[in-house]
Amino acid sequence: YNLCVLEEVLGTVGGEATLPCNFTFTQRDTEITKMSWKKDYFHARPFINKSKDGSITNTGTIKHHKQLDIVGDVSSGKVSLKIRNLNLNDDGTYYCRFWYNTEEKKNDGFTSNPGTRLVVG
Repeated sequence: YNLCVLEEVLGTVGGEATLPCNFTFTQRDTEITKMSWKKDYFHARPFINKSKDGSITNTGTIKHHKQLDIVGDVSSGKVSLKIRNLNLNDDGTYYCRFWYNTEEKKNDGFTSNPGTRLVVG
């Protein structure tokens, strides 16, 4: 598999930032079912998820749901986290995780490591 993220993204207070995450899996018959974003810690709980059907769930622990979005198609493995109305609390490291099914494994996943550092200034 290959999970590509940017090392660093710069943002300004009041602006917006887009953190891309691209996942490719070489094994045939792989179905990507969901993707998630976590902040600050590799093993943190996800704060936003997007299913392959397009539905998004936001825990509200990081930002108000209207200030966060996951854009792109989960099934294609090409998605981005969009953060609006940036503030200094948004500064940190973000990790994306893709969940998938294969013939051998169900509901397995890969998390970006290292993550993407968002610098807000």
